Amino acid sequence: MGIQLIPLSEENLQVKGEGISYDPNKIGFAKFHLMNMPDNNNIDDFDRIILYKYYSLDSLKYLLQDQKLYINKVSSWDDKYENFFLKCQFSYGNESDTAEKFVNSIFGQSWTTSPETDALWRIYSQDKKGIRVRTTARKLFDALYIDNESMSNLWFGKVKYDYMSSFIKQIEHIIYKEPRTDKVFEEILPESEFMKRKEFAHEEEFRAILMLNLEQTAKFQNYKRLAFDINLADFIDEYCFDPRLNKDVCDLQRIKLVEMGVDSYKITRSTLYDFQPHTFVLN
Repeated sequence: MGIQLIPLSEENLQVKGEGISYDPNKIGFAKFHLMNMPDNNNIDDFDRIILYKYYSLDSLKYLLQDQKLYINKVSSWDDKYENFFLKCQFSYGNESDTAEKFVNSIFGQSWTTSPETDALWRIYSQDKKGIRVRTTARKLFDALYIDNESMSNLWFGKVKYDYMSSFIKQIEHIIYKEPRTDKVFEEILPESEFMKRKEFAHEEEFRAILMLNLEQTAKFQNYKRLAFDINLADFIDEYCFDPRLNKDVCDLQRIKLVEMGVDSYKITRSTLYDFQPHTFVLN
């Protein structure tokens, strides 16, 4: 039967499958696309890759309430250099083409492998009320692995940071070797979502990219995100408050999270800016 796409609302599509049936000792990762990581990775290695993501309290509220992981269309991402391949022009003699037909096909989610930086807190927690959650690549993989068929449409791994000119040369090399077909777009497009300019290397992103086929896209093109069932209590290992948050507000935020069902022992506050003056002993 394969995966099913079931409308949940005007914006959300529930993704259902027949369940996990892989044997990590035998099948490994043959059915999906591993990006910018060693080919000999096994599923135990994914347990050791710690991932972090920043949410607002309101965004977390919906996750905890719905018990779903939402994967947005990549076309909603802010950086104008994101999805650069979707915006490119392609010429063939007197003919031209674009990858525009795939705009509604690509969904993705970004995490970071960086435990903490000043820049990430200031970018993703501008009101000082952001919450950084922690999970593992294995848990993210298992959340998205709902059916063997779905894995052929999943690209999973680390973002590569380089100069835009290098990425363009890389894509030109692929296009030169391949015939002019939609299959070329389908192969290059998801991989291009793992290409990002060097100026963003501090983000150390880890991404999951999912791509619908053109038939599914035509049927569900107006939906903004995919929804996967998860158990947040198992999926998220830690909730960390902004280091700039004062104690009183921190205590109120903690109460709100506990009221939403979060275990209190998983809640902490970053100590990035905590400072204890050192005493030097002078003779």
